Amino acid sequence: MADDGDARSEALAGARRVYDRQVATLENIDDKAMRTTRTAVLILGFIAGALTAAGPASVSDLSLVPAIIGSFGTVAVFGSAFVGVGIYTVTEYPVEIREGDLRSAGRAPRDAWLDGAIGRLDDASTSIQAEIEQNAEYLEVAQLLLIAGSLCLLYATAVTVVARSFGVSPTEQSAAFAAGVVLLTVAVWGRVKWRDGQPRDG
Repeated sequence: MADDGDARSEALAGARRVYDRQVATLENIDDKAMRTTRTAVLILGFIAGALTAAGPASVSDLSLVPAIIGSFGTVAVFGSAFVGVGIYTVTEYPVEIREGDLRSAGRAPRDAWLDGAIGRLDDASTSIQAEIEQNAEYLEVAQLLLIAGSLCLLYATAVTVVARSFGVSPTEQSAAFAAGVVLLTVAVWGRVKWRDGQPRDG
């Protein structure tokens, strides 16, 4: 019986270590989500400041292509901030040991209590793993939106500066926009293929 109790104790300790690592992983995802959100908010603040400083006249002077690209970039950055906040606020950490379990620890038979604790910890580990996978997917969406939005804003700014400095025609701007879309598509496709090629834990 003592050997069974020791085995159960070791199993509980091992399950607890796995759960602690899962909690650390989920906390890391939440931290990255908040960092992504802060970056997106800073970019949105710069956009608001630039538009305020430029005034309505400068905005109305923008050609169609940079205006569309810049608007898409702004929406993408805002979407990144929205998703990042959502990741952080809806994260749930399963309760593996409840107050009643602690009160019954001294009264219930040790083996029965250990079996119950192991079962509850296993359920919590399963639940938190699902939360990790879901939040990781949302985090990738938030980061891709942030990257895409930032690239679009940078692209729109560069096209506007070049057009005003060298008199680039709308046709040439459209051609440059098409080339940018192709490059962005290739970059995203390469990122997805790289992610699919990575070995998965477990």
